[in-house]
Amino acid sequence: MQLNVIHEIKKACSGAATPEQATETQCGQAMNVPAFYNNTLKQGKQRSILEAILPIGKENCLTAQQLAEILGVSDTRVITRDIARLRQMRVPVCAACSNEYSGYYIAASPDELAAYLYSLNKRRREINKSYSSLESYLDEWTGQTRIEGFENE
Repeated sequence: MQLNVIHEIKKACSGAATPEQATETQCGQAMNVPAFYNNTLKQGKQRSILEAILPIGKENCLTAQQLAEILGVSDTRVITRDIARLRQMRVPVCAACSNEYSGYYIAASPDELAAYLYSLNKRRREINKSYSSLESYLDEWTGQTRIEGFENE
């Protein structure tokens, strides 16, 4: 079984917000993607399939569940792991998590990527605050003292 998935190099079609909406008649080019996406494929091949179906632009984002359905994967952790790998390969994969948009997409512009990096940095600062507070509480709870310059890993 194969699914038709839309992917235009320059701009994703607006309106293909879900796999069901991604049809050849809504945008120009369709891509046949095998309905399997498992570890028998080479890692590079998997990522290229995922990269090829990631929509361009925040307004076209797809959730990990939607991407998993398109690729025939039962576990969305495979998708999130491969999203992380794409990012490490310098593919500008962003994530949206708001009331209006929720899912993954490739940045359509430098401004879109900069906005995502800003939100990512803000999350990182909040996580660091939580980590520091909980680490301090653990120290008090266990009666331990930390020596500056030494980290627990």
